[in-house]
Amino acid sequence: YLKGADECVTSLTDDCARVHTVRSAVGPEPYLMIDANSAWTEKIALRALREVREANVFFLEEPVPTDDLDSSIRLTARAETQIAGYETETSRFGFRNIIERRAVDVVQPDSCWTGGLSEARKVAHLAGAHHMLCVPHCFSTAVAMTANMHLVGSISNGEFVEWDCNENPLVDELLATPMQLRADGLLAIPNGPGLGIELDEDVVERHRVAADDVTRVLA
Repeated sequence: YLKGADECVTSLTDDCARVHTVRSAVGPEPYLMIDANSAWTEKIALRALREVREANVFFLEEPVPTDDLDSSIRLTARAETQIAGYETETSRFGFRNIIERRAVDVVQPDSCWTGGLSEARKVAHLAGAHHMLCVPHCFSTAVAMTANMHLVGSISNGEFVEWDCNENPLVDELLATPMQLRADGLLAIPNGPGLGIELDEDVVERHRVAADDVTRVLA
């Protein structure tokens, strides 16, 4: 809720009120997770968790910056709600530090950011050895979504995968056979060769960006 050109201007009070509104709308049974996107301090996170206690939040994702490990350790130790993170950590060595120091309750690697499926599985197995749930981050493309679905399906401590409900052609249109989220919140893991998916080449071509265009934009 810091004010700036590209930052949210919603107050913490309004933010917490929205959590309660969602809980009222969905009822007491569904899991409810909230995400601070690393924007809070330890004290703000504790205040927010007190405000939403009655909403029965399953976990709070990325409450503080990834590199503020000490705050995350203290917060995890004090909070009644599970703390999840940190998608912006990109190596099993960084996750080892997060896991072994109990900086989170729920570990969130991304198969596409953490060295691929093999590397992400190493993170997940280490989390499992510490009795931690692994809920991979996924907020990009249908390919990333499929990879993380396979990750969850291949580990004993996986249960959820992140589904982006925003309009995104790289999720909604990229696959020749689009993924379908069932009414009960379940996804079918593709079982063909590789990831089990086929790209729609017309969509790929439509969104293709030439290397010189990238260079020009970066310049």
